[in-house]
Amino acid sequence: MKWATFAFGIVSVLLTVMTGLIVQGSFLVHVASSGTTHEKLAVIVYGAAAMALLGSIMALFRPRFAAWCFVIASVVGVFGAFDLWMFPGSVLFVSMIMAFVQRTEQTTAGADKKA
Repeated sequence: MKWATFAFGIVSVLLTVMTGLIVQGSFLVHVASSGTTHEKLAVIVYGAAAMALLGSIMALFRPRFAAWCFVIASVVGVFGAFDLWMFPGSVLFVSMIMAFVQRTEQTTAGADKKA
């Protein structure tokens, strides 16, 4: 399960970086009229990619921490990519659920050993 979470996390990182490149490539230039440039939005999306990468790596060691990294990446990515976030955000959501389930399985297995 942890390797599947890691794989989904890496896919979400790649999708997030591609979304950041679309945002940075002047796809959302109309937002610049409000004082927010597309470069600033791209930095936000790349920050989400960094959190997703951290979550992917931590999924192998600390699944609960990884799940919260995926949550943070999902929330941050929405503010940077708007509607473009639907696909990377959905993959991040699946990664987050897998990490939470992995943590629950570890907790249940630990409780069974003690009993």
